[in-house]
Amino acid sequence: QLYLSSPESDGIITFQTGGFNERMRITNTGNVGINTTSPNTKLEVVTSGTSENIFQVRNATQTLALGVNDGSGGAFLFTNSNHALRFGCNGSEVGRFSNTGNFGIGTTAPEQKLHVEGSTAIVRVKSTTDNQNASIWFNSNQGGTQADRWEIGTNISAGTDLEFFDRLNSASRMVIQNDGKVGIGTISPSSKLFVKHDVASEWAGTFQNLSSNAYGLSIDCSTASSATFVLAAYSPSGTGMFL
Repeated sequence: QLYLSSPESDGIITFQTGGFNERMRITNTGNVGINTTSPNTKLEVVTSGTSENIFQVRNATQTLALGVNDGSGGAFLFTNSNHALRFGCNGSEVGRFSNTGNFGIGTTAPEQKLHVEGSTAIVRVKSTTDNQNASIWFNSNQGGTQADRWEIGTNISAGTDLEFFDRLNSASRMVIQNDGKVGIGTISPSSKLFVKHDVASEWAGTFQNLSSNAYGLSIDCSTASSATFVLAAYSPSGTGMFL
C-alpha cells in the first residue's frame, strides 16, 4: 500500500518532475489539478496548446479524444478512427454519429444528416418567446447560388397559422389556418379555399386531369344522397358542363 500525506498545514499534495516542476496536485478539498495549481472541480486539466487532446481513450483500432482549441474551433469530442461516436443512457444507446457524419436517434444506421426512428418518431420545434418563429428553413444551391429558399412553420408572417413562406422573395405563398381554411396568395382566407392572384393575363387557378377517362372540376354543396352539383366540368368527349 502507498500512503501520501502533506506535511504542510494547507494539506496540498503536489507531484513534480525534473527540476521540481509541478505537474499535478491534490488540494485539501479533494480536487485534482493537472497543469493548474487551483483546480475548481474534482478533476481539472489545463493546456496551453492551441489544439490539444486533453483526454484520450483507445484500443488497438479505435480512439476517443476530448480536447479544446483556443481559436474559433472550440472544444471537441470525436473519434480519431473510422468509427461511429455513440451516446446512451441507462446502459443503452440512444443516438450516434456515423462515420459519414449522419446523426441517428433510435437507429444504428442513420441514412441522412438527421435520422429519427422509433415506434413513435416525432420532432418538436418549439418557440418560447412571444411572437417568434417556430419553423424549419430550407437552404439549397441552385445554379451555383446558395440561398435560403423556403421556411415552413408558424409565427412567420401569419400568426399561429401554418405558413409556407418564400424566403427568396420574402413573400407568404400559402397558409393553413387552425379552423381549416386554406389561403393561397393570402394570409387571411375567408373560405375553405381562398386563392388570390393579382397578375394580369394569368389564370388564378388551373385544374388538369390527363387521364384517358378524365373528369374535370366538381363542386358539390349537398349532403343528400342525390347530390346537387353547382358546377361540373367533364371531359370534352363526355358530358358537358352543369351549372
